Amino acid sequence: MKIELNNNKVIFNNNKNKTEIHPIWLRERVRNEEFLDKNNDQRLFDPSSLNNINIKNAKINNDTLELTFNDGV
Repeated sequence: MKIELNNNKVIFNNNKNKTEIHPIWLRERVRNEEFLDKNNDQRLFDPSSLNNINIKNAKINNDTLELTFNDGV
């Protein structure tokens, strides 16, 4: 298994096929403290409000996927 980047798209490569991981799926899983309730890790935003989310910048830094979305997150 491997995560690859291609034109600010995140690609999951499992050696048999490649699949793009949708930007909304990634954005829903942001772990920044301002987006999560400290007591229960629940999201502090409504995922249905994530319309037209795109990845503005993507890079892999020391085995960490770092993304910037077009909503500033």
